[in-house]
Amino acid sequence: RKILADLAMNQPEHFAQLVAQAKEALEKGK
Repeated sequence: RKILADLAMNQPEHFAQLVAQAKEALEKGK
């Protein structure tokens, strides 16, 4: 779990993109 946090700190824009994709997938799944 610490590794994920470190990745989020090192690549905030990439992490934000992943979150956006996850939200989009959830919306499509409804």
